[in-house]
Amino acid sequence: MARRRAPPDASSAPSTTPSPTRPPEEVGAWLEAALGEAPLAWTPLASPLAARGAARVHRIDGPRGPRAVLKRHADVAKHRREVATHRAVAAVPALAARTPALLAATERPEPRLLMQVAPGTAAPPPPTAPPAAVLADVGAYLAALHATPVAGTDPLPVGEAMLRRADAALASFPPHRRAEAERTRAAVAAAAPSLAGRERRLAHRDVGPHNWRLDGGRLAAVLDFEHARADLPEVDLARLVVTYAAAPDAVQTILAAYAAAGGPAPLDARVLFAVARLDAAAAAAWAARRTGPAARAAAAQAEDAWAALRHPGDVALP
Repeated sequence: MARRRAPPDASSAPSTTPSPTRPPEEVGAWLEAALGEAPLAWTPLASPLAARGAARVHRIDGPRGPRAVLKRHADVAKHRREVATHRAVAAVPALAARTPALLAATERPEPRLLMQVAPGTAAPPPPTAPPAAVLADVGAYLAALHATPVAGTDPLPVGEAMLRRADAALASFPPHRRAEAERTRAAVAAAAPSLAGRERRLAHRDVGPHNWRLDGGRLAAVLDFEHARADLPEVDLARLVVTYAAAPDAVQTILAAYAAAGGPAPLDARVLFAVARLDAAAAAAWAARRTGPAARAAAAQAEDAWAALRHPGDVALP
């Protein structure tokens, strides 16, 4: 469901060309001011599934080893969302303990933010699910995130907003997928009355194992808040329903922990079913306009989710 925007004008970028191992002079000076020591090296951390236009990410090493992670966005709106969310979660102990601290941020001469190095290792890619303790930690983390106050309002009722998202995502579907498009639109329409009066909450909007770090069989960190904003909290839960469509036990573990931690989203199978199918539809529509491994992975996951989610009863509630 990620949205891409054009990069800023090239004249705003630093003119110094970076070497393979050292940051350009201007970036290096900014890093030294933020860290209190000169960086010795930077190492790109690009994901093999990163889409075109994704932020440029480097690990920054100092005399004593890894010191920070530098993220440079092409889209200032994503940068602002990520910075604002880091500042919001830093005030919530349950979230701050599992979120890399924001060390510095600027928009000039380019949007960039500096974060602590996340502990742990990458979570296994789906369909493999991490240990149940990790999934329970994810559920509790989302419960705390969704309870966090968020600035800004949207006058459009949540149910109507979901219908508009469905129309936008399904408008470009190819003829041979019209049946799935119509089934998804009907599911969203059926769930809309259940969303009457619902409030938007702070949502990650790209939650998944690619943004988790694990340590000692537990969730060590949640990463990447560039898509975070006020939204229906089921957007995050439905993303995990799609991710683990082939592992209903994993979904049940996450949802049970979410409810036990006081998550504000009611666990309504009809709503989760509709939003999960919409998530898959939006991913498929995004993938249809692109090429490369990220697009192929998104399209394949959408197909798997549609096959597994035919009725609201297919959502594995605890």
